[in-house]
Amino acid sequence: MKNLESEILRLQRQVVRLTKENQWKQKAAFSAFHQKGTTQVIKKSIETIVYNKVQLNIGGGYNESSGVFKVPVGGIYAFFFGIQVEPGKRMAVHFTWNGNPYLEAMAGKMSDYSTGSNMLIINAKKDDCMWIQTHPHWYNLEKTYIRYDPNYFSGFLLYET
Repeated sequence: MKNLESEILRLQRQVVRLTKENQWKQKAAFSAFHQKGTTQVIKKSIETIVYNKVQLNIGGGYNESSGVFKVPVGGIYAFFFGIQVEPGKRMAVHFTWNGNPYLEAMAGKMSDYSTGSNMLIINAKKDDCMWIQTHPHWYNLEKTYIRYDPNYFSGFLLYET
């Protein structure tokens, strides 16, 4: 019985120590999408998609006014993004990292709504900036409307580096 009590006490101390160590680690996660009833009209061939409904923003990295995620702590991140266009429209978007197109998703010209998505894992440095922007060569020449929640941009820190 005495051994059991001493083991319980040891484990309790370990939990307290690990909790204290973990509370200082940085955390970063965000999830944003287009709120139903709102619209972003894409008028140019290169335009940042601004997701106006922020569901989660731990670490404060996502700016809902600009659509840009600024990395609050360097590390390995996972990002997800998706685009949906109206029937008869088409669009491709880039995941853009510090101004450079990195990965794309496409939604094609169909008789019904069309959705495209992608995901990636990268090693990002503190203050790197990521956003989703329209692809300049795969775009309708007429206005395209971005609306509804299938248009999303999310990411989270897997671990610090």
